[in-house]
Amino acid sequence: MHTARRRSGRGTHGFTLLEVVFASALLGFALLALFALHNVAIRNNRHAARITTCAMLAQQQMEYLLGLPWPADQAAPTDLNVVGPDTNPIPNGFLYYPNGGVKPSPINAKGTTDPKDGARRYYRTWTVSYPFSSDTRVIRIQVRVIFYDEANGKPHGVTISSFRYVDSNGYTGT
Repeated sequence: MHTARRRSGRGTHGFTLLEVVFASALLGFALLALFALHNVAIRNNRHAARITTCAMLAQQQMEYLLGLPWPADQAAPTDLNVVGPDTNPIPNGFLYYPNGGVKPSPINAKGTTDPKDGARRYYRTWTVSYPFSSDTRVIRIQVRVIFYDEANGKPHGVTISSFRYVDSNGYTGT
């Protein structure tokens, strides 16, 4: 036969102090890790938004340059003056303007220098060159937009390229 044993009321309900301290420490470390991941997510989101802005500004400039007259035209703007044979610029460096310009002025996300339109943190440059030195009917247009990362000061950005050509009848295409 089974005899029922009576338990005393002490120590049978609740947690010990050691269990509570251990559970609190575990919860604290988990929350700390979540807060750290949250900060990383915010930083990555900001970086992605800036890269997207770089792509939009680069595409905007490329569309402008593709719409300009062919550089052989006497009335061609200096934005589309061909600088000569193709050169391979330093990665992440500035592409110099076709007329031999220098480091550009910073622009904001709207592509202007007006401080009312936002912080000026982007740099937009472009170059126009002959990629095939034997064939001057084809030009390559490169547009680069960069920004500097506040955390490490390194440039990040987007470079896009397009080709324009002129056929024997004077028609241009991309």
